[in-house]
Amino acid sequence: MHLDLPTLIFVSFLAAISAAIGFTSLMLVLRGQAALRVWVASLWVSTAGIALISLRGQIPDFISIVLANGAIALAGALMVKGLAVHMQRRLRWRAPLAIVLAYAAGIAWFAYAQPDLHVRIVLASVQALMWNLWSIYLLLRQAPREIRLSCRILALILAADAVLFMIRPFVPLSPDAGQDLLRGGAPVTMTYVAGIVISLAAYFALLLLITERLMVDLRRAASIDALTGLLNRGAMLAEGRRALAASGLHGQPFAVLALDLDRFKQINDRWGHEGGDAVLVHAAAVLREVVAWPGHASGRYGGEEFLLTLPGADLRAASELAERLRAALDGSSVIVNGQRLRVTTSIGVTVGAGGASFEQLVSSADRALYRAKSDGRNCVRHAAADML
Repeated sequence: MHLDLPTLIFVSFLAAISAAIGFTSLMLVLRGQAALRVWVASLWVSTAGIALISLRGQIPDFISIVLANGAIALAGALMVKGLAVHMQRRLRWRAPLAIVLAYAAGIAWFAYAQPDLHVRIVLASVQALMWNLWSIYLLLRQAPREIRLSCRILALILAADAVLFMIRPFVPLSPDAGQDLLRGGAPVTMTYVAGIVISLAAYFALLLLITERLMVDLRRAASIDALTGLLNRGAMLAEGRRALAASGLHGQPFAVLALDLDRFKQINDRWGHEGGDAVLVHAAAVLREVVAWPGHASGRYGGEEFLLTLPGADLRAASELAERLRAALDGSSVIVNGQRLRVTTSIGVTVGAGGASFEQLVSSADRALYRAKSDGRNCVRHAAADML
């Protein structure tokens, strides 16, 4: 079968528009995926650019050369922007747009002012290489740990694409090509075949990126308390066991704090569940603001009770942090139905020693918490020596 460049460009167009339609359909279902919206825009812009190139000779050269190449460069910029959004990294538009405009100006210059097809191929390869390297940097250096597998797969595919664009400027052009890339000859055609294969692989890698992110989000949602945003009971127990085992391996102490909001039932009885929920959200916000201990975990253990784990904290350090947390909550208030409510907490502190399990430490912290309640509330108590 004879494969000429116009045919391959048309095949590339079909692949691009299929991907654009497919990802657009996916976007309509996954509306919360901000990166997907940017990638969909990139795919449609790229499809438009390829369509304009395929119409070379039937539309003005300025459109099929300058605007088409500018659209493809803009698609590359959008792809990088989408990756930055996916990695939850900030990326300003200034630099990408400057690259797009500079590239379009260079293509226009070497298409009209000083016609040179080879220089245009070099410019196209350089701009594509820039987007590839930028994307690879984001995928390998900025990716969160939980989505690294899909990021590495896409980075590998983009590395292959980068190699292709490094080779393309050195591919010999057909003697009768003139200024028309569509008559570039068999070697140029083979690079386009490779480009189509790599593009298809990249589309599937993007799907893998989205799928892995969804799986991570689902796992995270299953471990988070919907009201407070802290870990739920099951996740807190699992994280506590893991962190306690890690501390034991390093011979470090391990502190557990049990916090219970004082007179919470009275708040619920007077202000209803709306008031109770507002108090719980406020307490969680204060906890996040005050606690900055390395490797700590915090969760809603049940009702109005919270747990806090502090790997490496001895009894003194844990008690000091508990007192800061108690004072911060005591010094704050929450507004419910226009009324300002004062919220206090009682805290029990215990520190792991020997072969105690995490559940035993929680039970010990709970006993200290009950002592704090019986001693008048709004205070900190630690476990007795025989409880440790």
